Amino acid sequence: MLVSHEKKFVYINTSRVTGWEAEIYFEPYCVRPGAFEPAIERESERTKHGIVSSRTLEARKRPDPDDTIGPISRPDRLYKLVGPARWPKYLKFSVVRNPFDLTVAWFHAWMPDYERERLQGLDFSATRKVFRDWLVVSPHLPEMRRVLTLNGDMFLDEIIRFEALEEGVERVCAKLDLPFEPERLKGPYRQKEAFAPWADYYEDETRDVVRDELGWMFRAFDYDSDS
Repeated sequence: MLVSHEKKFVYINTSRVTGWEAEIYFEPYCVRPGAFEPAIERESERTKHGIVSSRTLEARKRPDPDDTIGPISRPDRLYKLVGPARWPKYLKFSVVRNPFDLTVAWFHAWMPDYERERLQGLDFSATRKVFRDWLVVSPHLPEMRRVLTLNGDMFLDEIIRFEALEEGVERVCAKLDLPFEPERLKGPYRQKEAFAPWADYYEDETRDVVRDELGWMFRAFDYDSDS
């Protein structure tokens, strides 16, 4: 999560599988001039310039106590941090991802290491079966709606599609009157995912589960649920 008081924006981090690229791109405008150092992991920081939430493995695992600026903060707490006078004036944006693709990435992100190692030596059909069992029997999907709504209403002014990251960042930069530097989205922290195309994981049954569980995302962000 980021807040810039100078450039008047709030960036919302929705999950660990929407990537850190956009957050790190906009971070320099939230810290003291010259203090920015690109890194996936960092501690939280709050200054007169803005707020940067923690991005550490420990912070992602532990519950977010009231006095901690965690990587994914509750909207009501974020509203209080920004302040009611500033909130409507700041551009609020986030990165979203095709729910089918998001689910596959989430599946891999939470897969135990021993299972990952076991599947590496097997045909992809074994991975598809584990994916099916995980999704049908006990789905554990990101609860993104709770971090994107305040008092029941979606509060984002802009969205950046994970599938069109550069175009989305460029559009937000134009709205904030910031320079667009696409080379900064290709840094060493660029998220790389080494698994099969998301469509290969699905059957009719598993597609239906995602449509049921994440139907609101298809509607809110205009993704095709029949893709």
